[in-house]
Amino acid sequence: MDMSKFVPKQSYSGSKINVSIKGNSLVLETDRRYKSRISIKRIVKPNNLFWFGIGLYEAEKSKNVIEKDGRLMASKVAFTNKDPKIIRSILKAFEKIGIKKSSWKGELQANINYIDKAEFEKNAPKYWSKQTGISIEKLRHYKYDKRKSKTNKKYKGKYFGILTVYQYNLCLKSFIDNFIQNIPKFQ
Repeated sequence: MDMSKFVPKQSYSGSKINVSIKGNSLVLETDRRYKSRISIKRIVKPNNLFWFGIGLYEAEKSKNVIEKDGRLMASKVAFTNKDPKIIRSILKAFEKIGIKKSSWKGELQANINYIDKAEFEKNAPKYWSKQTGISIEKLRHYKYDKRKSKTNKKYKGKYFGILTVYQYNLCLKSFIDNFIQNIPKFQ
Protein backbone atom coordinates (compact mmCIF):
# COMPACT_ATOMS: atom_id res chain seq x y z
CA MET A 1 0.00 0.00 0.00
CA ASP A 2 1.41 3.36 -1.04
CA MET A 3 1.39 5.57 2.07
CA SER A 4 1.84 8.76 0.04
CA LYS A 5 -1.89 8.53 -0.80
CA PHE A 6 -2.67 9.27 2.84
CA VAL A 7 -0.51 12.34 3.39
CA PRO A 8 -2.78 15.32 4.09
CA LYS A 9 -2.16 18.61 2.31
CA GLN A 10 -1.94 20.47 5.60
CA SER A 11 -1.55 19.78 9.29
CA TYR A 12 -4.04 20.49 12.05
CA SER A 13 -2.28 23.82 12.63
CA GLY A 14 -3.04 24.86 9.05
CA SER A 15 0.57 24.71 7.89
CA LYS A 16 1.35 22.93 4.63
CA ILE A 17 2.90 19.47 4.85
CA ASN A 18 5.81 19.09 2.45
CA VAL A 19 6.67 15.56 1.32
CA SER A 20 10.01 14.32 0.04
CA ILE A 21 11.16 10.81 -0.84
CA LYS A 22 14.38 9.51 0.70
CA GLY A 23 15.02 5.93 -0.42
CA ASN A 24 12.14 3.79 0.82
CA SER A 25 10.82 6.52 3.11
CA LEU A 26 8.55 9.52 2.92
CA VAL A 27 9.68 12.54 4.91
CA LEU A 28 6.80 14.74 6.03
CA GLU A 29 7.60 18.22 7.26
CA THR A 30 5.55 21.27 8.13
CA ASP A 31 6.68 24.55 6.65
CA ARG A 32 5.74 27.18 9.22
CA ARG A 33 5.74 28.14 12.86
CA TYR A 34 4.84 24.71 14.21
CA LYS A 35 7.87 22.87 12.81
CA SER A 36 7.39 19.14 12.74
CA ARG A 37 9.02 16.29 10.86
CA ILE A 38 8.53 12.54 10.58
CA SER A 39 9.88 9.79 8.37
CA ILE A 40 7.56 6.92 7.48
CA LYS A 41 7.80 3.96 5.14
CA ARG A 42 6.62 4.72 1.64
CA ILE A 43 5.24 1.24 0.95
CA VAL A 44 3.59 -0.88 3.64
CA LYS A 45 2.33 -4.42 3.22
CA PRO A 46 -0.50 -4.53 5.76
CA ASN A 47 -1.44 -7.75 7.46
CA ASN A 48 -4.19 -8.62 9.93
CA LEU A 49 -2.04 -7.64 12.93
CA PHE A 50 -1.41 -4.23 11.37
CA TRP A 51 -5.13 -3.59 10.89
CA PHE A 52 -5.82 -4.90 14.39
CA GLY A 53 -3.26 -2.44 15.84
CA ILE A 54 -4.64 0.48 13.84
CA GLY A 55 -8.16 -0.39 15.02
CA LEU A 56 -6.96 -0.53 18.63
CA TYR A 57 -5.24 2.84 18.21
CA GLU A 58 -8.47 4.36 16.90
CA ALA A 59 -10.34 2.96 19.92
CA GLU A 60 -7.74 3.89 22.55
CA LYS A 61 -6.34 7.17 21.20
CA SER A 62 -6.34 10.42 23.08
CA LYS A 63 -9.11 12.65 21.87
CA ASN A 64 -7.76 15.97 23.15
CA VAL A 65 -8.08 18.31 20.19
CA ILE A 66 -8.21 22.04 20.86
CA GLU A 67 -9.81 24.61 18.57
CA LYS A 68 -7.78 27.78 18.13
CA ASP A 69 -8.52 30.59 15.66
CA GLY A 70 -11.07 28.38 13.87
CA ARG A 71 -8.53 25.56 13.36
CA LEU A 72 -8.16 22.26 15.14
CA MET A 73 -4.84 22.08 16.97
CA ALA A 74 -3.61 18.58 17.69
CA SER A 75 -0.04 17.40 17.78
CA LYS A 76 -0.13 14.63 20.37
CA VAL A 77 -0.37 11.05 19.18
CA ALA A 78 -1.35 9.18 22.35
CA PHE A 79 -3.10 6.03 23.48
CA THR A 80 -3.87 4.59 26.90
CA ASN A 81 -4.47 1.14 28.29
CA LYS A 82 -3.64 -1.09 31.25
CA ASP A 83 -3.19 -4.23 29.14
CA PRO A 84 0.37 -4.63 27.80
CA LYS A 85 -0.88 -6.75 24.87
CA ILE A 86 -3.00 -3.88 23.59
CA ILE A 87 -0.14 -1.38 23.94
CA ARG A 88 2.24 -3.78 22.12
CA SER A 89 -0.26 -4.32 19.28
CA ILE A 90 -0.57 -0.59 18.68
CA LEU A 91 3.20 -0.08 18.83
CA LYS A 92 3.69 -2.89 16.27
CA ALA A 93 1.24 -1.22 13.88
CA PHE A 94 3.20 2.03 14.16
CA GLU A 95 6.48 0.14 13.67
CA LYS A 96 5.07 -1.26 10.43
CA ILE A 97 4.81 2.29 9.06
CA GLY A 98 8.30 3.14 10.33
CA ILE A 99 7.74 4.73 13.77
CA LYS A 100 10.33 3.23 16.12
CA LYS A 101 9.65 2.33 19.75
CA SER A 102 12.51 4.60 20.78
CA SER A 103 10.50 7.67 19.67
CA TRP A 104 7.70 7.09 22.21
CA LYS A 105 7.39 8.35 25.79
CA GLY A 106 5.06 7.15 28.50
CA GLU A 107 3.02 8.45 31.39
CA LEU A 108 2.13 6.07 34.23
CA GLN A 109 -1.19 6.60 35.97
CA ALA A 110 -2.62 5.30 39.23
CA ASN A 111 -5.05 6.25 41.97
CA ILE A 112 -2.89 7.55 44.82
CA ASN A 113 -5.48 6.53 47.42
CA TYR A 114 -5.03 2.83 46.71
CA ILE A 115 -1.33 2.34 46.06
CA ASP A 116 2.04 2.74 47.72
CA LYS A 117 3.50 5.63 45.69
CA ALA A 118 7.17 4.75 46.30
CA GLU A 119 6.59 1.12 45.38
CA PHE A 120 4.65 2.13 42.26
CA GLU A 121 7.35 4.53 41.07
CA LYS A 122 9.99 1.85 41.65
CA ASN A 123 8.23 -1.07 39.93
CA ALA A 124 5.89 0.35 37.28
CA PRO A 125 8.56 1.80 34.93
CA LYS A 126 10.52 -1.48 34.98
CA TYR A 127 7.39 -3.49 34.28
CA TRP A 128 6.16 -1.30 31.41
CA SER A 129 9.63 -1.00 29.88
CA LYS A 130 9.94 -4.79 29.81
CA GLN A 131 6.42 -5.14 28.37
CA THR A 132 6.71 -2.47 25.66
CA GLY A 133 10.39 -2.06 24.83
CA ILE A 134 10.26 1.67 25.67
CA SER A 135 13.26 2.68 27.79
CA ILE A 136 12.74 3.20 31.52
CA GLU A 137 14.04 6.77 31.22
CA LYS A 138 11.09 7.62 28.96
CA LEU A 139 8.59 6.20 31.48
CA ARG A 140 9.29 8.52 34.41
CA HIS A 141 6.27 10.79 34.12
CA TYR A 142 3.51 10.06 36.63
CA LYS A 143 -0.09 11.17 36.94
CA TYR A 144 -2.04 10.44 40.09
CA ASP A 145 -5.78 10.37 40.50
CA LYS A 146 -7.09 11.32 43.95
CA ARG A 147 -10.78 10.51 43.54
CA LYS A 148 -12.34 8.17 46.03
CA SER A 149 -13.65 4.94 44.61
CA LYS A 150 -17.02 3.41 45.45
CA THR A 151 -15.17 0.25 46.40
CA ASN A 152 -12.50 1.10 48.91
CA LYS A 153 -10.01 -1.50 47.73
CA LYS A 154 -6.30 -1.03 48.26
CA TYR A 155 -4.06 -2.89 45.83
CA LYS A 156 -2.05 -5.51 47.63
CA GLY A 157 1.19 -6.56 46.06
CA LYS A 158 2.49 -5.03 42.87
CA TYR A 159 0.33 -2.72 40.84
CA PHE A 160 1.66 -1.31 37.58
CA GLY A 161 -1.09 1.17 36.74
CA ILE A 162 -2.24 2.41 33.37
CA LEU A 163 0.16 3.49 30.64
CA THR A 164 -0.33 6.35 28.20
CA VAL A 165 2.13 6.14 25.32
CA TYR A 166 2.61 9.40 23.44
CA GLN A 167 4.70 11.65 21.27
CA TYR A 168 4.22 15.19 20.13
CA ASN A 169 4.49 15.30 16.36
CA LEU A 170 2.12 17.38 14.27
CA CYS A 171 3.02 15.58 11.02
CA LEU A 172 2.47 12.12 12.52
CA LYS A 173 -0.84 13.14 14.13
CA SER A 174 -2.12 14.68 10.89
CA PHE A 175 -0.94 11.70 8.83
CA ILE A 176 -2.32 8.92 11.04
CA ASP A 177 -5.72 10.61 11.46
CA ASN A 178 -5.96 11.13 7.70
CA PHE A 179 -4.90 7.52 7.12
CA ILE A 180 -7.63 6.20 9.40
CA GLN A 181 -10.30 8.46 7.88
CA ASN A 182 -9.45 7.40 4.33
CA ILE A 183 -8.86 3.66 4.63
CA PRO A 184 -12.15 2.68 2.92
CA LYS A 185 -11.34 4.80 -0.13
CA PHE A 186 -8.23 2.80 -0.97
CA GLN A 187 -9.23 -0.79 -0.19
